[in-house]
Amino acid sequence: MAFHTDRVSLRTNPSFLPKVCSEININQVIELPVFFPNHTNKLEYMLHKLGVHRQLRFYLDRTKDIRKLDQLFVSFSVARKGKPVAKTTLSKWLSDCITYTYSCHNMPMSSKVKAHSNRAVLPLQPFKPNYLWTTSVQQPHGLTLTLL
Repeated sequence: MAFHTDRVSLRTNPSFLPKVCSEININQVIELPVFFPNHTNKLEYMLHKLGVHRQLRFYLDRTKDIRKLDQLFVSFSVARKGKPVAKTTLSKWLSDCITYTYSCHNMPMSSKVKAHSNRAVLPLQPFKPNYLWTTSVQQPHGLTLTLL
């Protein structure tokens, strides 16, 4: 992982083997832009705070004292503190976040969130419009961010 002023670059763990072992899948760099690094209004500031770049820096700072390896996600349990989390643990964290988000918005879920259903849960039940903005914001890097 490398932090730049306008983006964060992520690479997969060298020991990870994707389903399709092609050169591009193994060596692909994922570039995630900073949301509004030079924010000029309240909306841009709020979007800046949601950016992955900012959240990753915060997470790495909060886990630096227990981190034992370069693995991104580390365990905070007493027995495994600082060690890489298992895929099942990461899946549980993601499922818990999805469930928590629905409960915060007082929205019913059509089914219990399971590891393999995570990709389908959010698109099937969009959030109520009164909880989200309806606007388009032009990003400095040329992409348009649409908030529903």
